[in-house]
Amino acid sequence: MSFEILDVQDSAKLQNFATEITGKYPALNVLINMAGIMKPEDLSGSPDSSTIDGTIATNLTAPLQLTAALLPHLKQKQKATVMTVTSGLAFLPLAITPTYCATKAALHSWSISLRYQLRNTSVKVLDLAPPYVQTELLGAH
Repeated sequence: MSFEILDVQDSAKLQNFATEITGKYPALNVLINMAGIMKPEDLSGSPDSSTIDGTIATNLTAPLQLTAALLPHLKQKQKATVMTVTSGLAFLPLAITPTYCATKAALHSWSISLRYQLRNTSVKVLDLAPPYVQTELLGAH
């Protein structure tokens, strides 16, 4: 098993990463989009645009762009999978993390569309929406 590290907030690097990774691992046939940031936000005051922008870049823009960059490679495989990790919060939002919940809902919707558009290809599209799990996403508690 091996892995690669990518700063998904740097969208300029996503296409190059896709090219490099498929060159290094030509048998690659699975993409799991699971990067995510979740920060509390108080929209009743002065929302922090850096939190909004960073959350959207990590949770939504990066998976869409990385998937688009890797799809030509994946569609050449006999069997391939794109899995997006969303959240139960896509369906029942946590009010203190509105941008996180919105990005996960958007990613779920996008996955449904992608699944439909790839229905006649070798690429299967999965959407994993886990329920609450104890993580340090909102800090150590």
